[in-house]
Amino acid sequence: NYKHCLKLCSAFLQKQPGHALCKVLHAVALERCGRRDEALRLCDEALAAPSGVDDTVRNTAAIVFRRCRQGSSVFRVYEAGWAADADNEEYAASLYTAALRVGEFARAQQVATKLYSKLKKTKFVNWIVVALLFQGRSGAPSQILDLATIMLQKAPIDKDLLNGERGFNRTQHYLVLMHLDTLRMRGKFDEA
Repeated sequence: NYKHCLKLCSAFLQKQPGHALCKVLHAVALERCGRRDEALRLCDEALAAPSGVDDTVRNTAAIVFRRCRQGSSVFRVYEAGWAADADNEEYAASLYTAALRVGEFARAQQVATKLYSKLKKTKFVNWIVVALLFQGRSGAPSQILDLATIMLQKAPIDKDLLNGERGFNRTQHYLVLMHLDTLRMRGKFDEA
């Protein structure tokens, strides 16, 4: 019952007006009751708390921003979270997807590149290529597609999979699609 939650949060905030977690929980209840402007204002107040913000507050505020279709605010939340804890892979992944959603493709590429250099997982090479392809589609110079081709060389395609000798592998399937997309965008239709 969100109305009861509103009552409890209001009473608590009367006693401790600076409590960031209670503010974002109040914002969740406000958003669920249809009072989005108030919810967004409370989230902004909670994130600007002078005492600092923890993961729970950030993630709860991101939920409110997402439900209110405030993509740029979600991006800001995860960017601040990753700046505070650069080793947090979850924040980096959330920042990457938020950057893609708001059209910050170069920032998404930077995040994926940092993740790949730290963790050396091939999935981050795929993330880099996706960000590069989005940049290519949005009118970036053709050198972006050359960089995508170079990055794809770091993630070779499994030939046994293409020959049907092994079962379906979603990662390899997406990798093939990225290779094809890169070739098409570069105008190499015969190679594709």
